[in-house]
Amino acid sequence: MTPDAIRQARATLAEMWGLPKPVPAATLGRIIGLTTKNPGQRVLDWERGEPISGPARFAIQALLDGYKPKSLDAILKNTHS
Repeated sequence: MTPDAIRQARATLAEMWGLPKPVPAATLGRIIGLTTKNPGQRVLDWERGEPISGPARFAIQALLDGYKPKSLDAILKNTHS
């Protein structure tokens, strides 16, 4: 998954979920289960060309394919409230 593809994924997911702007990097990180102190920084690192792990790539693609984790609504509510 290229840096541009990750940026595009954040925009596409926002459209799919009815959000007015791209999903914030930190929100995407939490949704795919990153457990680092700053999950958004890891997403931004991928957008700058750092290699993305296979599981993270798979998780983002699953979201783009329509998978909706149970925690999605709660995470989005906390992000956009």
